[in-house]
Amino acid sequence: MKWIKQAAALCVLAAPAAAFAGSATGYIKSMYIPSNDYVYIELSGVKANNPACSTSTTAQFVVLGPNYENWGYYHEILEMLQTAEAGGLTITITGAGKCALDPTAEDLSALQL
Repeated sequence: MKWIKQAAALCVLAAPAAAFAGSATGYIKSMYIPSNDYVYIELSGVKANNPACSTSTTAQFVVLGPNYENWGYYHEILEMLQTAEAGGLTITITGAGKCALDPTAEDLSALQL
């Protein structure tokens, strides 16, 4: 019986971080790219399931910027974000449940226009 409790505890600890990822829906309230390293995004909507690491008061999500060596994929994300910003479109962003790029903003995992 003890091994069942230990196995259950291990399953909880091994749950993917995405299960605890934040998400927000709204228009782009602000987007900035300091030093071309990262793209910081804040949406007008309230962020749900915000991970404890995401404490920034100026950005809800962050994604790699133009200085990243594999910029192609992230360039497409930036184009989508700029299109949404210019058109005032409502988008949904889902985070990765971690703050690896910036210790105060959740890494962007998915973007839906």
